Amino acid sequence: MKTWIKAFPALALAVVLLCTASAQAVWTEPYGDSFAALFQLKSIREQISVSTALIGTRLYSLTGKGTVFSFDAQTREYEEFSRVPAFPSVDLEIPLARQSAADRKAMEDGVSQLVAGTDGSGLYGINRMTGAVGLIDREGIHYQDVRLDTSPFFAPGSDYPEYPLYLPEIRNGILDGYIIRDPDGSPCLTWLSFSLEDGTCVTEELPGAFGLCRWKEDQLLAAVRKDSGAYELAVCDRQGNRLGALETDLAAVIEDKSASLSDLTETEGRMAWSEADQTLYYMNSQYLWKSTDDAGFEQIDRSATPFLSGQSLLTSPDGKLLVFYLYLRK
Repeated sequence: MKTWIKAFPALALAVVLLCTASAQAVWTEPYGDSFAALFQLKSIREQISVSTALIGTRLYSLTGKGTVFSFDAQTREYEEFSRVPAFPSVDLEIPLARQSAADRKAMEDGVSQLVAGTDGSGLYGINRMTGAVGLIDREGIHYQDVRLDTSPFFAPGSDYPEYPLYLPEIRNGILDGYIIRDPDGSPCLTWLSFSLEDGTCVTEELPGAFGLCRWKEDQLLAAVRKDSGAYELAVCDRQGNRLGALETDLAAVIEDKSASLSDLTETEGRMAWSEADQTLYYMNSQYLWKSTDDAGFEQIDRSATPFLSGQSLLTSPDGKLLVFYLYLRK
């Protein structure tokens, strides 16, 4: 039986934080057992972190019950920030029309993901079922009238959104991020850009890409395997147009050079750009690397554990904090 949380490969999402300010990197888990004990969270749905967002040095986490907590990485203090409608746990093999009226209403109202407003606009939430986008404050979520086109989140013939939006961000009235679709065993990375003002939604596919991050000068940086089998870091604009490539040797950090594109999407390509120190971070299932000023990659730390797989990397504005979202495999 498949349930709504089948989109997460484990019952509990581990959020592992890596501080890079010191010479020796230290991994911690801010939303672990001590956090659950502090707030006396007993059930899995009270503890499970279904989405996270980083604003400055504050890491927000949305639980399966709809509670939004925050963790300040500098002071290491927790706070219950807000409560929003949560998605119900439902059997996804049952057609939507046969779900109960209460569950359908909960799916229409629930928050799928948190989104950071990196321009200082605050914390947002999105509903991938309906396309609703809203600002989250201490009173809850306030959905706006303009809706996001949800079709990129749905597999053909599915009643439910199966694809999450990676690296979601809102800046200057634009919500963007990327989606990894895998309709025929050949993953396709798609960049999505949505205007909160007029509802314009644009999607652009990036052939061969298995990783992506925002880069300097409002550009994108994609980890790409070319048809020839070579690897490169391609520079693209926000419309998906290729502008060039970095000279940094990406192949040097690829563990399995003969891996399929599907495998690369699972184990490689998690990147983050730190504007503060002009450093690109890259992580696979084994190691964390960095490249400063477009120089070659330097290994700086082992990953927390090889049994964990990553969703994304982010950096705080000061460039000293690296946050890595990890989840347990089945």
